[in-house]
This record gives sequence, C-alpha cells and structure tokens, in this order.
Amino acid sequence: MIDVENIWSHLQGHFSKETCLKTISTQREFNVVYDRAYDAIKVIPASSKMPRYITKSDFRKVWEKFVAIKEKPYRPGLYQRETRNASYILVLIKDLQKIGLKEPSFTIGKEGKKLAKLKNLKGTFANIVRSSWDELEEAGDTFIREELR
Repeated sequence: MIDVENIWSHLQGHFSKETCLKTISTQREFNVVYDRAYDAIKVIPASSKMPRYITKSDFRKVWEKFVAIKEKPYRPGLYQRETRNASYILVLIKDLQKIGLKEPSFTIGKEGKKLAKLKNLKGTFANIVRSSWDELEEAGDTFIREELR
C-alpha cells in the first residue's frame, strides 16, 4: 500500500503550480497549490476566495480512513470528524490517479491469498463438527501442498 509520505511527496510536486479542480459531489471549482512556507496544500475556493490549508496531518487522517472504506469512499460526509477539508482532499486523492499513483490496492500477498482460498473452502468444511481431527488435518495438509506447487 502507498504510504502517506510518498503521496505527500507526489502532491508537493504535482501541485507546485496552481491547478484548477472541482469538488466531486457539488462540482464547485477551486484552485490548489502547494505552499512551501506552510508545508501544506493551499486550496482557494472560487466562490469565497478564502484560502484553506490542508496539512499532511489532515491528509493522513482522511487517507487512513479512505483505505479502510470498502464501498463508495469518495463521500465527504464520511470524513467530517477528521477534517472540514474532506471535499478537497478526496479530489486530491482522485487526481493522484491521473498522475499514475493508484488508489490504495487491497491486494494481498502470497500468505493472504492462501488464507483467502482457505476461507473460500468454507463450504468444504461445512460439516466440520462431523469430521474427525485427522480428516481435517489431512484436508489442510492437502490444501497447503497444492498451494506450494
């Protein structure tokens, strides 16, 4: 999974020049630029012209929750306790896709795949209470041997 330090570094470079974006839900325009003086992303809504600052800490709070949400993570209301800048942060996350930084992937490693397959065998072990420990051990060993090939 991509860590916040890596993302923050990409954001600094990507928004070194002012860029115009739109919020996801309301399609309101805003300008965004990285401000070195504050080490923050400066957001200037077109409607109010009042700058708002997104700190790495704010971004981290939203990012950590974002990667944990499995369905429809781009809803700003889900992050209202983390920050009042969620609408802007979600656009930044979405914009990262355009520069080649992928959304958090929930790909699992070799061990995780084995566990997932084992979990999918749930139907096979439906009558586990009726099985003996020897039968269960044998089925588990067979599963592991097949996975190691």
